[in-house]
Amino acid sequence: KTNISENKVMKKNSMNLNFEIYKILPLLFVVGILPFVIRLKLITLEGPFYEFWNGEKINADFFTYYKQIFIYVVTLWALFHTFLFTKKIKFTKAYYFMGAYALLVILSTLFSKYPQIALNGFVERKEGMWIIFSYIALMFSAINLIETKRQLKAVVYALGISGAIISVISIFQYYGMDIFVTEFAKDLMIPK
Repeated sequence: KTNISENKVMKKNSMNLNFEIYKILPLLFVVGILPFVIRLKLITLEGPFYEFWNGEKINADFFTYYKQIFIYVVTLWALFHTFLFTKKIKFTKAYYFMGAYALLVILSTLFSKYPQIALNGFVERKEGMWIIFSYIALMFSAINLIETKRQLKAVVYALGISGAIISVISIFQYYGMDIFVTEFAKDLMIPK
């Protein structure tokens, strides 16, 4: 009887841990995978994007275009998880600051001479209004989805592993062994 009861408790704890991690999976993707979203996208520059850039009509963007799409998708996923798995939305004073920041971003965008840039961000720097709103939404999701120390540790570990991998890549680059110039990396980063 004792072994059966212990097995049930262990299974229940395992299921709870899996569910806890599943709830915060979008947040783990943001901190653990986002830095590695690197893929070439050729972007034709027009209007102020062309005028204020370096004179090139086409920009070879490796680092921002697909990251931007990734953030939009993961933000929607995180919000879905937030409203699906949160029984009661937490109230915190941080919402006032988030709201004030969002309001200032909206005003900045409305009064900008270059609304396209204000909305979407500039070339090689896609941090316009939509991305800032995504960051705010991710913060809202983190506040409401992270409820246990295990979940917090999972996010910190994902961030630590991601940072460690980036550090190793950087150290190899410093010593002239760039992983990004290998055929394998080129095949991943450059479409046919």
